[in-house]
Amino acid sequence: MINFKIIKLDATDSTNDWLKEKFFQGNCIEGDLVWAYDQTKGRGQRENQWISTPGKNLTFSLFKVFDKLSTRDQFLINCSVTLAILMALKEINIPDLSLKWPNDILSGNKKIGGVLIENFVRGDRFSGTILGVGLNVNQDNFDLFPKASSILILTQKEHDLDKLLKRLLDKFNIFFEQCKTENKIELINQYQTHLYMKDQWVVFEHTDSKFKGKIKGVNSKGKIKIEKENGTVEYFSGGSLKLLY
Repeated sequence: MINFKIIKLDATDSTNDWLKEKFFQGNCIEGDLVWAYDQTKGRGQRENQWISTPGKNLTFSLFKVFDKLSTRDQFLINCSVTLAILMALKEINIPDLSLKWPNDILSGNKKIGGVLIENFVRGDRFSGTILGVGLNVNQDNFDLFPKASSILILTQKEHDLDKLLKRLLDKFNIFFEQCKTENKIELINQYQTHLYMKDQWVVFEHTDSKFKGKIKGVNSKGKIKIEKENGTVEYFSGGSLKLLY
């Protein structure tokens, strides 16, 4: 059970970068969590920018040491964090939740959250992990981002950010306890169960070309398994493949 220490900031470029600087100075303690009212240069996967209206959403980063996990199984961190968020959102009746590989949170076809994970490794063990979470909560306008939505839009009511954060942290504690190498199969199976568009024909983009395929699952390294139209199966790593939806 982690005792979280919440540090609230009026503004910062990136909560991940703020916490990473603290880590490199040797000042990070497991459970340190930095939450920004205004994150001006939030980052997502592939160096995409995470845009968030100040004071309306949850934009935070958490420091954790996964000392019961081999670095060979680092994808389990991804599984545990995204599943924890999914379970917390189910409790407040967010409909049609799924995980868009590798770590986007969707309701229907709309993105409502995402995770950025940065691991620091010494030998075959983790010396620390920074988990960046962005969750659209009370923002009501996504005119510039038609594939995004928020909890407010989905539920037609505002949500208390502090209470929602506490709900998330409770679920993190549960799933972090499960994030061990011996639980690999169970965690990956849970993750695969919630994969967006699994077993449906969809269009992917890879190295500037497009193809149709079906998502069949992921392997223990987090590579996505795609069945192509000609029946062949290929695995792709994060950042090399884009699902067009």
